[in-house]
Amino acid sequence: MASRRFSVASSAPPPDVSDLRPPIEGLKKDLDALASEREAKLHACAAPIPEKEQRSRYLAGFRIEDAKLANIGPARCAVLRSWGIDTAADVEEAKITEIPGFGRTLTDKIVFWRERIEQAFVYSAMPTIDPLVAQRIDRQLAVRRTALMKELRERIGEVEHRVSGHMKMKQALWAEVESAFEAKMAATASRVFLRFLSGLHLKQTVPASCGGPGKHA
Repeated sequence: MASRRFSVASSAPPPDVSDLRPPIEGLKKDLDALASEREAKLHACAAPIPEKEQRSRYLAGFRIEDAKLANIGPARCAVLRSWGIDTAADVEEAKITEIPGFGRTLTDKIVFWRERIEQAFVYSAMPTIDPLVAQRIDRQLAVRRTALMKELRERIGEVEHRVSGHMKMKQALWAEVESAFEAKMAATASRVFLRFLSGLHLKQTVPASCGGPGKHA
């Protein structure tokens, strides 16, 4: 019995996880492909920004209040903002002339300031990706990455579960082998001890039976 258990424990085949290998490799491949997919999508969405829009963005980076123009302090800048004029991109001569307190002198000063800034503008025809579009693409890919990682962890967890179950089974079989071996050794020792006692008893009884006739003589 012990030898049979030993044979079973020592020859127990490893768990079969071949069915899990293809999906795990596929998931890893999909995860690795996300970076290339991101680059491809960003490249597809990239396009030159129209010159008018580029010019407007450039001018919007210059605030009138920051220019520290003479006779146009914080109070007048606040009035301009109330009329929707805050940066160089908002400056239009017709709009400023409608504002009470802004005559020709102040109007010209602001218009000339805008023109000087605009002269430094340089149009770029390089394709550009809108930051909002890039963020949307990143959010979409992040959702897919989370789903792929979740499935990958589940697959790997199944492999670990099978391996763990196999190891527990082998440990249980080895425990049975050791228990059977110990029982067999104990039984063998018991038989040897009993034979020893039997032999000792015979040695003690044989002289008495053989010496009886001598005593009668």
